[in-house]
Amino acid sequence: MSTQNDFPRFDRALPALAAFIRDLTASIQTREIDTEGKAERAIKEFFTQQQLNNLAQVAPAWNDLLEYEGARTLCHVVTALASLPYYPEYNEASQVQQTIIAWALLYHDIAKRSKHAKDHGHAFRSAVAAARSLPLIGVDLPESYHSGIDGWSELTLAAIGDGTTDGNHVDNRTLPHILEQLDAMLAQDSASSRIVKIILFHHSITTVTDWPQPNPLSDTEILQYFDSELLHLMRIMLLADSDGWELFHASTCHAYRLETRGVFDRLRQAIAP
Repeated sequence: MSTQNDFPRFDRALPALAAFIRDLTASIQTREIDTEGKAERAIKEFFTQQQLNNLAQVAPAWNDLLEYEGARTLCHVVTALASLPYYPEYNEASQVQQTIIAWALLYHDIAKRSKHAKDHGHAFRSAVAAARSLPLIGVDLPESYHSGIDGWSELTLAAIGDGTTDGNHVDNRTLPHILEQLDAMLAQDSASSRIVKIILFHHSITTVTDWPQPNPLSDTEILQYFDSELLHLMRIMLLADSDGWELFHASTCHAYRLETRGVFDRLRQAIAP
């Protein structure tokens, strides 16, 4: 079974995409790309049919993002990945932590399909898509994964209903069972488990008052479900998720980073006073 140290690295599994993201980050830093429109054009130009096919080998639903909302979500994901070097939390992270964050960002919106303005159920759908994609990225998985993935997927998807109402239905009461089965399927502190949990929870904490979550976890639930490592990874993930939408809007980008860090500073003190 894969350990954290030999978990497949994002830049080795997807070298062309990783190189493009590095170039995009550099172009944003030099202000060669200084607007959302310029970034979107560069991203759409990169994703030729060949590049889409390459990515679909490890993320089969990725091709659908090109069509969804005019590729807005696809551009958001790539911009979020390009924003990572702006955070000291990411730059100071270990190679394993950086790998976990990169994979989590790649998959975090991959099942976003709802026609509703807000689709908070996609976090659960995307977590299932990521969990099912682990063999495709070369993870050596235990027998418990192969015997448990179908049941866990059904349980997780049932927590968001059929998605035909308003896109916001999430039943947090099922989380203890979902997490119990996930921990039985994948080692609790494995990179695979961290990636799936980050995606599962990325709409479970309100970090920005302008974007309130309709079904947020209480502080008590966060303390129950998160250890300090997962909390730190979620901090980086949600900074990047916010920047994926706001990176070219300086005032809100700065404000949202401050607000997000404030939320996680408070939670960190509660977990490890």
